[in-house]
Amino acid sequence: MSKNPPVVTQINQSYKIKSPDGHITVQVEAGDKLRWSVQHKGAPILKPSSVSLQLENGEVLVDHARVKSSEIRNVDRENSL
Repeated sequence: MSKNPPVVTQINQSYKIKSPDGHITVQVEAGDKLRWSVQHKGAPILKPSSVSLQLENGEVLVDHARVKSSEIRNVDRENSL
């Protein structure tokens, strides 16, 4: 009787951030790779691309990143450049 190795799957966690007018959407996915993408009015501007993030404490998130907690908030303000 042969034993099969356990199957390990990584469930991607997906988060969307929308501009106040809803035209721009940034999606971030944490899973086997950390990826982000951008759409304008539903049309892709940046296709899903790998990214790494350096946190304030110096930790770098790249592969197999996991989100420990999240919070949904609505923010409606303008920033001038």
